Amino acid sequence: TPHSMARALERGRHWLDEVKPDHTSWPYVWLKLRAALPEDDQLAERGLQWLGEVRPGNNPWLSIWKNLRATPQSAARALERGRQSLDEGKPTRPSWIYVWQDLRRALPEDKRLLERGREFLDEVEPNHYSWAYVWSNLLATAPNDADLAGKGLRWIRTMSDHNSWGYVWLVLSDAFPQDRSLMDDAVLWLSTAHLQQKLWGQVW
Repeated sequence: TPHSMARALERGRHWLDEVKPDHTSWPYVWLKLRAALPEDDQLAERGLQWLGEVRPGNNPWLSIWKNLRATPQSAARALERGRQSLDEGKPTRPSWIYVWQDLRRALPEDKRLLERGREFLDEVEPNHYSWAYVWSNLLATAPNDADLAGKGLRWIRTMSDHNSWGYVWLVLSDAFPQDRSLMDDAVLWLSTAHLQQKLWGQVW
């Protein structure tokens, strides 16, 4: 009944303040309440508070952050919490790249985000699934950057088995059409890469 539902929702709200923020069910209860009470400013405030109480790094944290980023009343504060989260913990956690991507779209001129992206390239293993994306995003903002170009060249010469090889090579060939060594790299890759490799045809 509506009365029972209202009581259950109120109980859930109190529960959020009664348990420790690292309780595994905390984000799930908050998200259920948020779906039922999307206009509740106090609930949004409690979510923002929770984002600051726990370390980022898992899907529940990201789910709450995304929810608050999508709400006009809490978007700015969630954005700032996202900025802080990039310097907490390891960049290999699943939430890192999503937050960085979102902030890059929202704050394309933010120098700290650009610096953090460069640090990411050095901090993660070159076979990280997002290395190529972050690198190409940064190169698009600084197409004549010798350091980024060098990173890309070193990457294609050591990561020939990576699914993103063709993508990185195409970005480099567009950015540096006069670099004949890229053609040599492509010929070698085409002769050794698995025929099912992504973008084989485009590189050819």
